Amino acid sequence: MISFQYPQAFILLCILLGAVYALILYFRYSFIKEPTPGQQRLMYFLSGLRFLVITLIAILLLSPFIKSKFTEVQKPVVLVLQDNSESVNNIFSGDDSVSYANALQSFTARLKESFDVKEYAFDETLIPEINFSYTGKLTNISDNLSDLVGLYASQNVGAVVLATDGIYNKGANPLYTTANLKFPVFTVALGDTIPKRDLKISKTLYNQIVYLNDRFKIRVDVEADNFPSAKTAIDVFDYSEKNNPKRIDTKEVEFTPAKSFFSEEFVLDATKPGVQRFQVVLRPVEGEFTRVNNSMDLFIDVLDGRQKVLIAANSPHPDIAAIRQAIESNKNYEVTVKQAEEIASVKADDFDLIILHQLPSARFPAAGLFEQIKEKLIPALFIVGGQTALQSFNERQNTLQINRSSQGINEVTPSFSKDFSLFTLTDDLRRNLSDLPPLFVPFGQFNTSPGAKKLLFQKIGAVQTEYPLILFDDALGRKTAIIAGEGLWRWKIYDYRKNKNHEVFNELISKTVQYLAVKEDRRQFRVRMAKNVFYENEPVSFQAELYNDSYELINTPDVSITLVDEDGKEFPYIFNKTSNAYALDAGTFPVGSYTYRSSVNFGGKILTHEGKFTIVPVQLEAFNTVANHQLLYQLSENSGGKMVYPESLEALADELLSSNQMKPLLFATYKTESLINLWWLLLVFAGMLSMEWFIRKYEGGY
Repeated sequence: MISFQYPQAFILLCILLGAVYALILYFRYSFIKEPTPGQQRLMYFLSGLRFLVITLIAILLLSPFIKSKFTEVQKPVVLVLQDNSESVNNIFSGDDSVSYANALQSFTARLKESFDVKEYAFDETLIPEINFSYTGKLTNISDNLSDLVGLYASQNVGAVVLATDGIYNKGANPLYTTANLKFPVFTVALGDTIPKRDLKISKTLYNQIVYLNDRFKIRVDVEADNFPSAKTAIDVFDYSEKNNPKRIDTKEVEFTPAKSFFSEEFVLDATKPGVQRFQVVLRPVEGEFTRVNNSMDLFIDVLDGRQKVLIAANSPHPDIAAIRQAIESNKNYEVTVKQAEEIASVKADDFDLIILHQLPSARFPAAGLFEQIKEKLIPALFIVGGQTALQSFNERQNTLQINRSSQGINEVTPSFSKDFSLFTLTDDLRRNLSDLPPLFVPFGQFNTSPGAKKLLFQKIGAVQTEYPLILFDDALGRKTAIIAGEGLWRWKIYDYRKNKNHEVFNELISKTVQYLAVKEDRRQFRVRMAKNVFYENEPVSFQAELYNDSYELINTPDVSITLVDEDGKEFPYIFNKTSNAYALDAGTFPVGSYTYRSSVNFGGKILTHEGKFTIVPVQLEAFNTVANHQLLYQLSENSGGKMVYPESLEALADELLSSNQMKPLLFATYKTESLINLWWLLLVFAGMLSMEWFIRKYEGGY
């Protein structure tokens, strides 16, 4: 059908234009003098040809368009989903798997005669083909059904055929997904709903992160299915040495009809840092259905998160024991005490914080230790006392200068500074400050650096002074704190006498140490992982940051990383660049331990970062061997389908092929196209004009 954008009356003008043009060209000045009858007929033919061409060209200028109708037949779509998870693999024995695969392929082949069949496998996600491998680590029925509904929302879906054992361990209950389906779901029930004779580990509970040298618990739940009685044991193995597992604990269990469930606890020691692998094994008993669920791997990240603190003392003093005990009340700190005579062998960079008790002194200036502290930017806490050499003390730091006018001392009590903001103290500590016994402070003039933050002031008798008692500074890239007096042990004793514990004293010391010892990452190149233990179906991802000398994020040079597995096989990658950093999704990896080394060439220097991570297995599919056919029955009933067993696939094919509910749809499609865009019309016009020109030329008209 041809339509016009302009009134069709304009066609008469086009015809008139063609007629006038032909009359003027052929009859006003005839190119044949005294034409014969034959030539007369030729002139009429040529004038008619010119009239037709001009008229049609004029009509094309009216923008006519042609509207075409196309009819398409769409077969009903049948979606076939096959469960590809490991739990299905436990169903088949011998050649049963091959027989079932042949039956399902024959079923889909018959459906393809009348329907558009789309085949998918699924486990955690959809797989666009069925390969009967049964290797999926998780089963998510609900999300996969939802994805298919969205994928085929605009198509003529007649039915879904879902072949599964009904066991799911990820996602919502499939019944919620199928509540509003507009097509039936036919379920093929795989597996057996009768519990097999089996012993299994049903659950393990443990902390995935523990600290070095801590003791931690593992709770193991074991149960017996359909066993009249069984006597066995639970073993715990340490796989710290890959090829030499060691049994570290055992507990015997005896199942009876009256007691088919046990929960046992094991207490283990975290003796090595890093990700440690342990395995819990329930010894098998003759007659079990499967032994796959008799063991479970545990991966525990043992952190050596303890920060190391050195107390370097001029001489024995009760303050040292009080400070040490307060610090060690937090298990994340490890304290080493060195007397002045032992300081020469100390390496400052082995410690996160160095506490200097009455050092430097006249006997022990400890110049070597102070040089290391300055060079390595190690945080330091000075405790000033009667043995401190104040002149040397003033030279070793710029936070506090004590100008002593005599050898006297002041007994001072603390008062809290309301302007202190580096960390917070509890109200209980603040209330107790004014009651604490006095410290012994050198008599003299106290001058502080402009950037120093005062935690406590000195109160001499009833006189409140502006002299600091405890203060902090963060200058030249190193944190420094000073306690300007000795006798802290008195505070600890008073705290216990008043409160029956050491919580007030421990809080003051612990928060001071925590502020000083916390590390700031000032490396120019860093590689980060969200975690260092991944499941085998999780992608391993990295983020990297590169800083220039002004400590600004940049990502100009390329960053490379090489992953190495336990056998030494290397996996090289190049990071992707983000807005101002780097990111890498390396994908999934087999179970095992891996190390990585990342590097970047920046400013002529090779900056590197090393680390490690572990891939652990997903074992959920092995711990449920009882099919959930009730779920499949309900799912089919709710959607208007039915549940069948594998041996009834041929009957299901017959039912679907004869169903009156699944009919093809006719779709009418209209196509509109402007005639002026039809290239073949131009060829026709060119041919007509060329023929006219040739005849006129031949007859002498040109």
